[in-house]
Amino acid sequence: MRRWRVLIAEDDPDVARLHRLLIERHPAFKAIGVAEAGEQVLRDVATQRPDLVLLDLELRGMDGLEVLSWMRRLAYDVEVIAVTAADDREIVRRMMRLGIVDYLVKPFTPERMRVALARFSERVAGLPGSTVTQAAVDAALGAADARRLLPRGLQADTLDRLRQELAHAGEWLSTQELGGRVDVAAVTVRRYLEYLVVNQEAVTRLDGYGSPGRPRKLYRSVSLRADDGA
Repeated sequence: MRRWRVLIAEDDPDVARLHRLLIERHPAFKAIGVAEAGEQVLRDVATQRPDLVLLDLELRGMDGLEVLSWMRRLAYDVEVIAVTAADDREIVRRMMRLGIVDYLVKPFTPERMRVALARFSERVAGLPGSTVTQAAVDAALGAADARRLLPRGLQADTLDRLRQELAHAGEWLSTQELGGRVDVAAVTVRRYLEYLVVNQEAVTRLDGYGSPGRPRKLYRSVSLRADDGA
């Protein structure tokens, strides 16, 4: 079985060791080294030719966003998962435009790392041969990945509807409010929203306007956190 070669771009040795452990828990991946500075990342990508870079944005010298920009200008054949403690929506958009596979906000769970690695695998392995089908394209973009990785009882189509509605809402919503918008029972909506929270696609907070003695739990898409004044 092929093992995908991963370069870890991280200037904190302790964090780099943790990332290595998380990566090598998955037999299809192998960490090949650590680059602590932006310029070193570019050199290592050119000489070691990794399949994937786990790219922290806060590097010594050249930052991660600039590193990614240079990798695209130089047409390096490498995929990137961005990692950062920042949750600035504009940075996320810029990274997305530069073609990253996924974006992990620290601190993230081992499960969220697994999802990111699975998305990478689907992107690079989902288009075999010289011709493609719609199913192969969908797999490369992560649709098949979503169906395979969902916990038992969750449906990808329902998850997509709830994810999109939450992102478009632009406000904090309860399970009842979101369920009413998509015609899904609140108890079912809660399971999907908790899945999004675990995978860092949604955030939650308590609101004091529920039934007496029981504050409501509200949810919001992570892409909107930067605009939230709460």
